[in-house]
Amino acid sequence: MSLMSLTAVALGKKIQAGEVTVEEAVLDALEQIEKKEDAIHSYVTVLEKEAILEKAKELKEIRSDINVELFASIFENVFLGSYLSGIVYTDGYKIEQLEREVMQIYQLIKA
Repeated sequence: MSLMSLTAVALGKKIQAGEVTVEEAVLDALEQIEKKEDAIHSYVTVLEKEAILEKAKELKEIRSDINVELFASIFENVFLGSYLSGIVYTDGYKIEQLEREVMQIYQLIKA
């Protein structure tokens, strides 16, 4: 059974109870997109994280010596962790905290 068949609340409860990890939920969501997107065209863009960072390297926006795959994963994990924590925690999303975290990572890699 796909985790995406659960409601956001039910998924959040499973994550909070330790029955499912955030990573499992994210990977399941991406797998479902991959399986169905060609048929239903519900996403305008599923961004290729590595391609975005490679382009930023070409444009000299970020340092040329960074490990693109690693930093793409870090950005994704920070974003998805913040996104899913908004489902799990009663005080909701912390957009300002997400912005601080992403900007801190960007400060480490900018040219």
